[in-house]
Amino acid sequence: MSYSKLFERMWLTVEKCGGSYFRPRIIKRDGKARLELEALEKLMAVQIEKRINLLKQDTTNTNIDINALERIVNQDLKSIDLEEKIKKEPYLEYTKHIHHHLTDNIMRKEFQKEVNFAKAIDIAAGILSQDESEPPKEQVEQDWLCRFREVASNTTTEEIQQLWGRILAGEIKSPGKHSLRTLEFIKNLSQKEAKQIEKLFSFVIDDNAIMKGLEFGSRYGNDVLNSKLSYEHLYDMQSLGVITGVGWVLGVEVKPTYDKEVKYYRICFKTCNCLWGSYIFKHNNSDAQLTFDSYKLTKLGEELYDLCHVEIDGDYLNYVVKVMEEQGFKKVPKI
Repeated sequence: MSYSKLFERMWLTVEKCGGSYFRPRIIKRDGKARLELEALEKLMAVQIEKRINLLKQDTTNTNIDINALERIVNQDLKSIDLEEKIKKEPYLEYTKHIHHHLTDNIMRKEFQKEVNFAKAIDIAAGILSQDESEPPKEQVEQDWLCRFREVASNTTTEEIQQLWGRILAGEIKSPGKHSLRTLEFIKNLSQKEAKQIEKLFSFVIDDNAIMKGLEFGSRYGNDVLNSKLSYEHLYDMQSLGVITGVGWVLGVEVKPTYDKEVKYYRICFKTCNCLWGSYIFKHNNSDAQLTFDSYKLTKLGEELYDLCHVEIDGDYLNYVVKVMEEQGFKKVPKI
């Protein structure tokens, strides 16, 4: 099987942080890799459970007290009876089995980290294997790669693993695209905050703008924005560093395009499956400029928006058209 140059570049890159044992022989498009990883996870869990059950069933060894062992492992030493502490031989037995227990935990956690990292690589491989673009001259920075491995290895949620895979693919294709700050932000993001950001992004037009409600405009516009995008929500997003412009006026001017000397204005937005759509407007007055007040995505917000698969809100899109029409612009068929 032949692979794209970006796909090969990815493997050369991840080898720098210990990812060489995830070479393409285990990353296959038929899903076999995922089945192997899941089988290994289950095998590890079964082996650990088996060892615990053997300890519990071992009635011949009177030196093993499972309850006391669990209290020690949980570091609740005050709950251990004084009489138990002064029994030297049983306490040494506890120590031995604590060692085995902790070793199992460490092995299980480290193995899970490798599985998590492999899944992120698999997702990135699936993206880059279909991309025939030429690899860039720049290389991914080693510090970025080490930080990425750390955060991706500690993620078990499938949705976030998908996000890490897209981030790795984007960084391989364009080194420096995703900052260390973005990695740390996503690492510390709560599920509630993630849903709030996703909701915010369903109101973004032209990559980084969110049209403000008309303070003295139509009731329709205010009803749409106030019911779906409250000021409290916007202030929360500004405090997270995702948007700016809440609380003051921030104007946006849409640059025109020309077709046979006729001036047009294009408003772009994301549709289903993260595809791009657009509306075209024109004005009878050739000197007219298309402007509107907005909130703007920050650099962090733009990076997150680029990664997020979200569809624009339909009611909001209708509102944008009405605002354009109030300025004298008319929506026309695509040119």
